[in-house]
Amino acid sequence: MSQISTTNFEVRIYPSRTEGAVKATASVTINGFFAVNNIRVVDGSKGLFVAMPQLKGRNGEYKDICFPCTKDAKAAMDQAVLSAFEQTMAQRSGQGQGYGQSM
Repeated sequence: MSQISTTNFEVRIYPSRTEGAVKATASVTINGFFAVNNIRVVDGSKGLFVAMPQLKGRNGEYKDICFPCTKDAKAAMDQAVLSAFEQTMAQRSGQGQGYGQSM
């Protein structure tokens, strides 16, 4: 049973002030009850994608510390974050600010 249709994502985007693959970080509040910080918007070889917050384990590998539990939930969260990112960048472009410039 999927509850994604009733999920509300409040997304705040914080554009990166430096050049590099990470274009922004995001904070997402889910249904006003649960917040996830340090989500990254990354420009990879196949385009933009959403990376969840991670910790480096003792073996040197990174593991997500929180994540959507279903494909539908991941798709919904990714869409919310990427849409907010695109909207934020469009607003910044209208103000003459790029990725590396502060607001």
